[in-house]
Amino acid sequence: MLELIYLFNITWHTNQWFLFEFYVIFVWVAMLPRMLLAGVFYQLKKRKLIQNYPLTKKNATVVLTIYKEDPIILEQCIAKTRHALEVGCEKFAIIAIIDGWQNDDFDSEQYKIAHQYADVVLGTDARNKRKNLRALLKEARKRDILYDITIFLDSDTIPKDDQVVLNLLSPFSDPMIGGVTTAQLVHNPRTLSERISFWLEDARLNSSMAAASLFGQIACLPGRMYAAKTSLIEHRMDELVNDTFSYFGFMRRSCIAGDDRVITNFILEAGYKTVLVPEAVITTSAPATFKKTFKMWVRWGRTSQGYTLRSRWLHRYPFAFFVYWTDILIALFTVGMIAIYWPYHILSGDSHRPVIQALVIALVGMMLTIAIRQYPHLHKYKRDWRILPAFALVVTYAQFIRVWALMTQHKVGVWGSRQGADHGKKDDFIRILAVKPTLIAPIIPSIPNITSTQKVSKPVAPELEEI
Repeated sequence: MLELIYLFNITWHTNQWFLFEFYVIFVWVAMLPRMLLAGVFYQLKKRKLIQNYPLTKKNATVVLTIYKEDPIILEQCIAKTRHALEVGCEKFAIIAIIDGWQNDDFDSEQYKIAHQYADVVLGTDARNKRKNLRALLKEARKRDILYDITIFLDSDTIPKDDQVVLNLLSPFSDPMIGGVTTAQLVHNPRTLSERISFWLEDARLNSSMAAASLFGQIACLPGRMYAAKTSLIEHRMDELVNDTFSYFGFMRRSCIAGDDRVITNFILEAGYKTVLVPEAVITTSAPATFKKTFKMWVRWGRTSQGYTLRSRWLHRYPFAFFVYWTDILIALFTVGMIAIYWPYHILSGDSHRPVIQALVIALVGMMLTIAIRQYPHLHKYKRDWRILPAFALVVTYAQFIRVWALMTQHKVGVWGSRQGADHGKKDDFIRILAVKPTLIAPIIPSIPNITSTQKVSKPVAPELEEI
């Protein structure tokens, strides 16, 4: 910001333009519309001019994937979700799959918790979330418990209150809504890494996520907890599993992460809208260390940017197209400015200031710029003013991570941030570990669609039995 003011002053008097000025102008052109439109979204919500849907109960199936989850978090996740389903649904079912299942470990805490609260529990050692989701939907369909709406749930996701499901499903009263996401924040952030993750999630709610929802164009429904029309995704689960990436036919790799982006693509490709419901708040875990956080960001960067490059139809959703392509360009331009442009001018002696002075001014200016853009968050969470310098440095480093992720698309088959997910012997078996007694009765064959006239028993008791 300070350097920009200095350069603008030179430009005003000499009519000489600098590359840094064009860079800053581009960043603001990319970010300002998101901030302004997000403000419009929340103002319209406050006045009940948009998303004024009736809070009517619907039918939903929750598919829950579990892999090496903390038992305390897992129990909060599934118990609170079940209670929210009881409040928000006429008919519902929870079907869970425990990945990393080995040696019939029925004494594990994960199994005991899933056994207590879920209606069907599966086991596998595939260590592949996409395969797990396909298995869950197929099993739910066989048992006639795959309802009109599918709720995708991660095992570290905790609903804030018992109204989450009711609020999450309310937009489906509009027949053109195909997918809905929750407002997602980090649970009890303590370490610096967790606090920065919390900040970024909140910032997204105050910018691109809310702005995109204004147009029904959220290009990625974050996978922690979101809902989708079953009819739009069920028949495409094989595509989800068999998805690959290659460089023009070379170095073909199976895609492992990014299931939420692909499922959102299915919805948008079908011509439906995707929206955010700010009232449906959930909290999720975040890595406690920067090492794990950066690995997670690499995975996210590969899938987000990779699917942006491959989604040739994305231009049909102009705002989503604008957000995702400007994100890619901002990362490239930022890395170019920091790694090439500034060092060249400093070392070649073209800089108007001594090196130390230029670096200090750049850092202070960067913090001022971020403080302006992040004012909604800083106004709400004043404690985060203390970590503004760290936030500025981490967010800047994140642009290098995004560029690295963009250049290493051939590693989309690597999960990267969860121990055991990428190494060791894997087995694609699917074993039925437990089924609620009322669901053991005959398994119906797979059918194309479930109609509203079919009678489906509502799961009421959490008791299961092993079969």
